[in-house]
Amino acid sequence: TLPGEVRIEQGDSFVIVARKLRAQNIISNAIFFSLWARVVGFDKKIHQGLYRFTDAVSPREVLERLATGKGIFQIVTIPEGLTVREIAALLDKMQIASQEKILEAANDPALLATVGLQGKGIEGYLFPNTYHFVPGTPERDILLTMTEQFRKSVQPLLNQNVTEMTPHEVVTLASIIEKETGVESERPLV
Repeated sequence: TLPGEVRIEQGDSFVIVARKLRAQNIISNAIFFSLWARVVGFDKKIHQGLYRFTDAVSPREVLERLATGKGIFQIVTIPEGLTVREIAALLDKMQIASQEKILEAANDPALLATVGLQGKGIEGYLFPNTYHFVPGTPERDILLTMTEQFRKSVQPLLNQNVTEMTPHEVVTLASIIEKETGVESERPLV
């Protein structure tokens, strides 16, 4: 991290966060900052991420940024119809993630089991959307975010019993229709 930058990791206690802020001279006293955060109830509300403090910022503003998650994000829009390989190439081109590591994670049996896709593969389950990723987000977490967005967006439709098809059958059918209609070849990569 650069001077004035602090990365809050998942599982960091507030004491660790305060020490990181003090080490970067963002706050002047880690103990008072921790006590004050506890008094106002913000010590349990901080968000992980990368935060940059370039100007002199009051302890109150530091705490508000951590509590609202106003850190540094890289924004990427994943268009409809991209394959896993194309998504990996886009993320690599935007320097959000390594193409090789995305493809490696996409084939990781443990990750596939986590999202209930063992034996099926992740193709078709990475939801097209605009995402905000913290720089340095692990490739596994990027894929988990995209599959979770798929579940949140598609599952309610499947729960309406419009079809008796499984989610995997729906994804497979959508992929076949897309290839048959030639939509895939007409869209730009970026």
